[in-house]
Amino acid sequence: MQKYDYGFKIRHESDFEINEVLAKKLGETLIRIKGKSDLELAQSGDLDTQSFINFRINRRFKNIPSLDIFNQQIEKHGLSVYFLVDCSGSMSWGSASEQLSNLTATIFKALKKCYFIDFKVIAFSGDTKSYKALFQEINKLEDCKYITYDGIDRYTPTPIALNYVAEKLGKMENKKLVILFTDGKPEGSRDDKLLEEETKQEIINMKNKKIDFFTIFYVNEAYFNYQHKRYVKHGIYDMYVIKDTIDFMRSIFKSAMYETSDFKEVEKIMIKKLCEAVEKINQGA
Repeated sequence: MQKYDYGFKIRHESDFEINEVLAKKLGETLIRIKGKSDLELAQSGDLDTQSFINFRINRRFKNIPSLDIFNQQIEKHGLSVYFLVDCSGSMSWGSASEQLSNLTATIFKALKKCYFIDFKVIAFSGDTKSYKALFQEINKLEDCKYITYDGIDRYTPTPIALNYVAEKLGKMENKKLVILFTDGKPEGSRDDKLLEEETKQEIINMKNKKIDFFTIFYVNEAYFNYQHKRYVKHGIYDMYVIKDTIDFMRSIFKSAMYETSDFKEVEKIMIKKLCEAVEKINQGA
C-alpha cells in the first residue's frame, strides 16, 4: 500500500452563516425518513423530501451518470459520513470557501438531533514544495470557521486525502460514506498521470474497504477565468481551460462524480445524498 506524507495545521478563521430554515427542515426530514418523527415534528412544517430524492441533475454537462452510489444496505446501527473538503488556494476565488463553510455549518446544525449519522469533516490542502497534505479535522459546528482557502499550502493532494480518510473509516462498523468536494484536479509535486493513477487506486482502496464514495466537482469559473487570462497574457499554453479540467476529472471519477458551477446545486446534491443514505438505513433496519 502506498505510503504518503501528511501533517496537520490550523487554518485562518472566517465568519460563516447557518441557513437556519434549511437546517431545521433538513434535520426534521432526516428524522422522518428514519422513522423517528412524532406529532409535534409533523406539525412543524414540511420539507419536500421527494423533491430532493427526485432531484434532476444539471443538464448543461453531458454524460453525467446515475447518482445511485449505494451498492449495499446500510447496517442497522447507522451511517458514518466523512465530508472531505478542498481548501486549496483556488477556493479563494468566487467566494467558494465562504459558501462551503456556510453549507457545512448548516449541515452540522441539521444533524444535531440525527443520532444515527456520525458526520465529520476533513479540510485539506497541500505543500507546494513537497508531496505532502495538510489536514484539519473539523468535528463540530463551531470549527467550520476554519474551512478557509490556504494561500500558502495551496495545492490539492487528492490521493493523500482519500487515503487518509479511508484509513480512518476502515476501522468503523457503520455503513461508510465519503463525499469529496473539490474545485480542481489532483495536484502535487508530480505529473498529472501519476496523480491520476494514485487517485484511481485510492478509490479502489475505498471500495475494498466497503466505503461508498462520491465526488462533487465544483467548476469554479472565477478561478478558471483568472488562470485563462494569466496564461494567455504570458503567451503560455493555456492549461486551465475548463473543458480540459472537466475531461480530466471525468476520466478519474467516472460514475462517482457530479459537476456544477452553481453552489445551490452543490447544496441540493448534498441534501439528496443524505436523504438517500438515511432511506437506506431505514431499509436495512
